[in-house]
Amino acid sequence: MLTSNSIKQIEISIFGSYTNNSIGDKAILIGLLDLIFKQSRYSTHINIFTFQKSSIINELKPYEWANQIEIISLGQKESKTSRITKNKHSSITYYIINSLPKTLLTLIGLIIFKFKIRKVNTEKSNGLIIGGGNLLMDIYPLWPGRPYLLSEKFRKANLPVIIAGVGAFPIQTPYSKYLIKNLVQKASLVFVRDNET
Repeated sequence: MLTSNSIKQIEISIFGSYTNNSIGDKAILIGLLDLIFKQSRYSTHINIFTFQKSSIINELKPYEWANQIEIISLGQKESKTSRITKNKHSSITYYIINSLPKTLLTLIGLIIFKFKIRKVNTEKSNGLIIGGGNLLMDIYPLWPGRPYLLSEKFRKANLPVIIAGVGAFPIQTPYSKYLIKNLVQKASLVFVRDNET
């Protein structure tokens, strides 16, 4: 699907939650990468979009295909908005954020993320894989809009979007349900990682 007989080189984009604490999600990423490079009949380049670039660089170094990967940081320092913070100022911010309605937090997340992905170039890409991470949930309200917005950018360029190795639930707000349902229904292929999902 991501290739054709006329293509000699392919470029795939991958987006997921690959933070310092997400060992399982990084394992899913490495599995996806290894499978792609072993199965591809073409020269392959992969762009990985992540929020903690440093969290996956060392994990990928031992592999022979590591030099065919570019890790692109989307600039978020913390992956969990609900993390208890260290100082008084951060505690106030934590309280304010957690007192806002979850739907409002999701909308804020959409606006911030749309700004962060404005420079993502889809022209050379053959498709997007959303893989690794509890991306189909809103336990962290800023999350649900991120895979949705990125997938929309690729779909507008008439590129396939594949969801692979992603967990779901809980989904607590109607707006998050809408975003996630829309994301899954429009995906070219969906491979989940557990029966409940």
